Amino acid sequence: MKNILAIFLIVCGGLAFAFAATADLMNIGHPGLGTSQLILGAAGLVALVIGLTIRFRLDWHKKLFAGAAVSAKQLLMIAIWFGLLTGLLEGVALLARNMVLGMVNWNVHLFWMKPVSNLMLFGLLGAILVPVVWRWPKALPIRALTLGFIFLACYATFLQFKEVHYAARMLLSIGVAVQLSLIIAARADGFHIFVRRTLPLFVAAAAFIGTWAIGRDFVSESRAIASLPAAKPGAANVLLISLDTLRAENVSSYGYKRPTTPRMDEFAETGVCFERAISTSPWTLPGHASMVTGFFPHELFAKGSTPLNAKTAFNGNCITLAEVLSEHGYRTGGFVANTNYCARGYGFARGFSHYEDYVPSFEVLINSSNILSEILRKYRAKTGDKTLVGRKHASDVNRSFLNWVERDDQRPFFAFLNYFDVHDPYILPSSFKQRFGSKMPEDAYIRHKRKYSKTEINELLDAYDNCIAYLDDQIGILLDELESRGILDDTVVIITSDHGEQFGEHDLMYHFNSLYPQLLHVPLFISYPGTVPSGRRVTDAVTLREIPQTIVDLLAIDAESSDQNTSFPGRSLARYWKTEATEPTKNEGVVFSEVIIGDKGSSWISPSWPVYKGSMKSLMREGFHYIQYGDGSDELFDFMNDPFEENDLSDSDEHRKILERLKTDLESIQTSK
Repeated sequence: MKNILAIFLIVCGGLAFAFAATADLMNIGHPGLGTSQLILGAAGLVALVIGLTIRFRLDWHKKLFAGAAVSAKQLLMIAIWFGLLTGLLEGVALLARNMVLGMVNWNVHLFWMKPVSNLMLFGLLGAILVPVVWRWPKALPIRALTLGFIFLACYATFLQFKEVHYAARMLLSIGVAVQLSLIIAARADGFHIFVRRTLPLFVAAAAFIGTWAIGRDFVSESRAIASLPAAKPGAANVLLISLDTLRAENVSSYGYKRPTTPRMDEFAETGVCFERAISTSPWTLPGHASMVTGFFPHELFAKGSTPLNAKTAFNGNCITLAEVLSEHGYRTGGFVANTNYCARGYGFARGFSHYEDYVPSFEVLINSSNILSEILRKYRAKTGDKTLVGRKHASDVNRSFLNWVERDDQRPFFAFLNYFDVHDPYILPSSFKQRFGSKMPEDAYIRHKRKYSKTEINELLDAYDNCIAYLDDQIGILLDELESRGILDDTVVIITSDHGEQFGEHDLMYHFNSLYPQLLHVPLFISYPGTVPSGRRVTDAVTLREIPQTIVDLLAIDAESSDQNTSFPGRSLARYWKTEATEPTKNEGVVFSEVIIGDKGSSWISPSWPVYKGSMKSLMREGFHYIQYGDGSDELFDFMNDPFEENDLSDSDEHRKILERLKTDLESIQTSK
C-alpha cells in the first residue's frame, strides 16, 4: 500500500511541478511563474519529495535538520550577512552584465541600494524567525537556515540574467544551496566566526559605494563651479525645455481641436512660434543629441553603429551647448526624466556642472532588490496597480530644477529640462483629473506587435492628450514660479520636443519607425523679452539642430573671448526677426532628418515598419518632403497642401524634377562635413 501511495505521489508531484515550470512555454498562466504556477509547483515539489522519501526510505529530514541549532543572535547576524552579500552579488552580476554587453547607461545608485534593499528583506525574514527560535531554541538548525538563505541569494543573483530561463535559475539555485548548506552544517563554528569577521567588511563596502555614488555629484559640481570664469555682466539665463514625444499636431496653438495646451498657448504669445519645426530624428537619443550639438545624427554616431541598442554614446568630439556656456561662466544644470536615452552615459552630461538623471528614492530602493522587485511586480499586476517605479513626473523635474536655481543667484544659468510624461505608458499622476475621453485605456503602453482597433487608438489618443494637459499645467506652474522670482524676464526660454508619436496614421503606431510628420513635426517656441518679438509666427520649415547656434546668437557670445569654438552648425533662427539676415551658405538651414539602424539592427523592429528596410533619410525643401528608404525606394509629399502626407507623389511625372533635385540635395548633405 505504501509503494502505491509513493508512486502516486511521485507521478502526481512530478507532473504538477513540470506543468508549473513549463506553463509559460505553452502560453498557460502568467509568464515567468505566476502566483498559481508557484503554488502548483510548490505543491508538486512537496508531493514529489514525500513520495521519494516513502518509496526509497530517504533520510532527507535528518540531513535537512543537520547541524547545531542557531540562537536568536546568530540568526539575526546571519540574516544581515546574507542580505548584504546578496545585494553585493547582485551588484557584481549587474556590473558584469553591463560590461560584457557594452552598456553605456547605468544607474550607479543601484550598487548601494541593492545591499540596503536586500538587507531589509533578509532582516525581515530573520526577524520573523526570531520568536520561533526564542520559543523553541532547537527548532532551527543551521543547515535548514542556510539552505533557504543561500537559495534566495543565488536566485536573486541569477535574476540579473533575464536571458536564462527561470526553471534553469531555480534548479541552479537549489543545487548550489544544497551543496553549500551541507558544507556549512559540517563546519558550523567556523561559519559563525567567518560571518562575524566579514560582516563589517560587507557593511563598509556598501557604505563606501553609497558614499561614492551620492558624493561624487556634489564633489564634481563644487569643482566645476569653482573653476568657472566670470560671466559677462548682465548675461541672460537660458532655459531649454524638451517635452519628450510631444507632436505639434496635438498642441492647441498648432490648430488642434482640443484645448490641450492653454498655458503653452499663452507662452507662445510672448515670443515666436515656429509652425513647422522639424526634428532631426524620430526618436530620443539622436533627436536630443542634435538639439544640444547642432550636428546631424550621421555626424554624431559612427558609421554602422546602432544607437538604439543602449550601447552607443554620441560623438565626444562634437562640442555641446553646455560646454560652450560653461566656458562663458554659466552655471549649467540638466534635469532629465527620460533615463532610457537622456542619461549621462550617452554624453548628455558633458559641460554640465549638475546633471540629474537617476535619482535615489525609497520606491527605487525597495525595488532594487531583484526578489522584492519580482514580488512587487507580480503584486501590481494582480491588483491592477499601474505605478511606474522610478518614473519622474513633471512636478519632480520642476522641483529639482527650482531647488537648484535657488542655491545660487550670483551667476547666469543654463538649464536643460527633459519631461517624460507624454511618452507611453500614458499614466496620469493620481493628483491630476482626467480631462479628455471617458476612461483611460486598460493597457497604457503602445505594443509594437499589436494590431489596434479604431476604438483602442482613440482611447490611447485620449490618454495621450490627458498627459499633454498635465504636462502643460506643470509648464505653466514652472513659468509662474520663475516669474514670481523675477527670473523669467532675464531668461531665454525655448520649449520644444525631440519627436512625436503615431496613432494609426500610415497604419503605424509608436515612434522611431518612420519619417512621417507625426514623428518629425514638433512644437517650437522661443521667448526672450525685449529681444525676441512677441506674437510672431514663422511658417517656414526649420530644423531643431539650429537651436544651439540660436542660443549663442541671442546671448551675443563672442567666439574670440573663449578657448572653445562657439560657432555651432547651422544658422541662428533669429534670422526670422532680424533685419540684417544673411543669405544661407551650402547646407545651412536645410531641414534634414534621419533614423540610423546600423549594421546589427534590432530584433524588435517589426517587418511592417518602414525602418525595417534599413536606415531612412528625409529632406524638406521648396514645400516638399522627400523620404528615402533603406532599400533605395522613396516617397514625395507636398507638405504645404498635404500636411499629413497622405498622397505620395513620387510616381508623378509632374513632380519628377523636384524629386530628382531633392534626391541629389540629400546625397550632398550626407557626403558634406
